[in-house]
Amino acid sequence: MQRLFQHAAAAAALLTLGACASTSGGSSASSVTMLPAAGRTVLVDTRGKSHDINATLASGKQVAFVFWQPWCTSCKAEAPVASQAATRFSSELEVIGVVSGPEGSVDEDAMKEALFSWGMTYPSIRDTSMELTNGLGIEGAPTIVIVNPDGSIAYNAHVAPEEWGHRTTQ
Repeated sequence: MQRLFQHAAAAAALLTLGACASTSGGSSASSVTMLPAAGRTVLVDTRGKSHDINATLASGKQVAFVFWQPWCTSCKAEAPVASQAATRFSSELEVIGVVSGPEGSVDEDAMKEALFSWGMTYPSIRDTSMELTNGLGIEGAPTIVIVNPDGSIAYNAHVAPEEWGHRTTQ
């Protein structure tokens, strides 16, 4: 099976564009090189389905975390691209949406509406503990982080990878 993104160095060289919002004032790519070992490995999506990240990575698949917010227009533009990638690359990539923020900081009704109206075909989780968000050094939305089976970061940017097809600009 050929990897979508084989070299993290090439991904790091990609232009990183500004994000809708930042959690710490910046919009640059994270310097994280590995998936946080202490992080949760089983994530439960908004529909109650469990996703075992370690099992997915152990199977040889990459995992793409698509960090988004329901009020983010750039996130809305990225949603169909991520949905197409989830279908197109399903044999080698699992796509999981991530809505970050402590309980009460995200409009849950707006999130549910966005999941439906934006046509997201991939599951989304709520990162209320901010463990995954902070562990991957996420500073804004949208951000897409693709993790290789060995846990290394293959891609980290505020736009969809070129391999996914249409790219949005901000």
